[in-house]
Amino acid sequence: MSKGVAGKVVDFQADVGSAQADMGVIGAYIIAGILVLVGLVGAIYGLIPREPANCSFDINSAEDEVNTMCKNNPSQSTGDDSCDTAKQKLASLKADCAKKSPNYGALLFLLLIPLGIGVVYLAKVNQHFVKSNKSYAAVEGTMGEISALKDAISNFYH
Repeated sequence: MSKGVAGKVVDFQADVGSAQADMGVIGAYIIAGILVLVGLVGAIYGLIPREPANCSFDINSAEDEVNTMCKNNPSQSTGDDSCDTAKQKLASLKADCAKKSPNYGALLFLLLIPLGIGVVYLAKVNQHFVKSNKSYAAVEGTMGEISALKDAISNFYH
């Protein structure tokens, strides 16, 4: 018994869906590789000790304050210790900026690794459904063709 036109269309759409699922798994592996690399590089970058981000600006501001306070009050006979306070603030800032510490917040980049694994897992689950269910594969193929057609038309008119 030969298949009718509708059966051949369904077979074609199922083949398209199967091919799209295979391409989806390949794309998922590529995206997962990129996510893993970015996660590892970001985590390593975060573990390298660095000085705080705004040190040079704070030190320059404190030096300007010392210059201003000490020029306006060259003699300490008035009892005003604003020059000493500004010098202490500058010394404290320089001491704080000399301490380098890792940025532990950058370790959040490690969360990209399970995200990449999840992307691959979902692509493999989709591929399993496509391979085991012909109706699902036909729907997958039809939706992929509609999406490609929509993209082609929207690119043509823009």
